[in-house]
Amino acid sequence: MEGAKAMGLSLEQKQTDQFVLHALELMRWNRKINLTAITDPREIAVKHFLDALAPAPLIPRGSTLLDIGSGGGFPGIPLKMVIPSLSVTLIDSSRKKVSFQKHLIRRLSLRDIEARHTRAQAFAGADRFDVIICRALGSLSAFVGMALPLLAEQGLMIALKGKLSDEEMEKASERVGTDSPYIKVKTYELPYSRGKRAIVCVRRGTWNVKREGRETWGVERITHHVPRITSHASRITSHASRLTHHVSDSFYARYGNLRSGFDFQRVFPRNRHFRNPKFQ
Repeated sequence: MEGAKAMGLSLEQKQTDQFVLHALELMRWNRKINLTAITDPREIAVKHFLDALAPAPLIPRGSTLLDIGSGGGFPGIPLKMVIPSLSVTLIDSSRKKVSFQKHLIRRLSLRDIEARHTRAQAFAGADRFDVIICRALGSLSAFVGMALPLLAEQGLMIALKGKLSDEEMEKASERVGTDSPYIKVKTYELPYSRGKRAIVCVRRGTWNVKREGRETWGVERITHHVPRITSHASRITSHASRLTHHVSDSFYARYGNLRSGFDFQRVFPRNRHFRNPKFQ
């Protein structure tokens, strides 16, 4: 729960209990079929569950969501737990993994969610989805190619990536073409592990509406943050000037200079401005 708070998410006890059950079933089934290479419980909590929850603030409530290559149920099942109004479809080419997903849906007593044994290419021409998401599913370009035929008119594609190169982004942009005018990359770090991750959002059409009090990606969101960025920059400049004026040589000798990495939390543990000087 603390890790979720670090990512700006608030979980209820019921949701935490569901995550525990999901993790236990994952480890139990993993002894017989290959669901995940991660077996340490702490790493499962961080690298599977917290990572799966990262895009939750970007997903409109009440959407239809397709999870391509869901594997052990990530990220589709955890997202369903924290956003119950979602209508979720999980697809995977492995029959054994789909059997696990169906078993898990029954154990968790989840509604309005289904798991299907199929490939995205074979699924094309069926329903259209508001949100299509994938995690660790090959290249970004390949995901865009699979998702576009299944995406609703003003739908959103979300890819959860580890490393993301400029070349991969360029190929994905070419694959999207003029059919989708907006691509946004949001980077973040996983709590505890400090693993670097990226969320790639590809929006089809212009969808600049507000849902559940959250603004979608678009010009309005960028404009909304400009005053905050300016405010943070002024505040940091002010503190840096004050710090440079007052500290002594012994202070620098003890804590290191600013260029080599200043430990703000250690020096100012109760000052809210220095808990996380990097603007999120």
